[in-house]
Amino acid sequence: MRKPPPLLTPRIIADLRSGDECADPDHPGLRVRRSNAARVFFYRYRASDGALREIKLGEFGPMTLAEARKALARLNL
Repeated sequence: MRKPPPLLTPRIIADLRSGDECADPDHPGLRVRRSNAARVFFYRYRASDGALREIKLGEFGPMTLAEARKALARLNL
């Protein structure tokens, strides 16, 4: 039996290494990616044409995890 993915927390986000990406299991499509310079929240979805698309929501630091979740809710997708 597979173990469910851990809940996304600010601590997990802070500990991401460059190139890492995590999903928020409680908010489908919400993800955070770490580049060399920043940790970025984005919404990933599959469009009606089958293409995988992303919408940047903001950067971790200026934007909290709670704010990213609210921004995702405001997209009404």
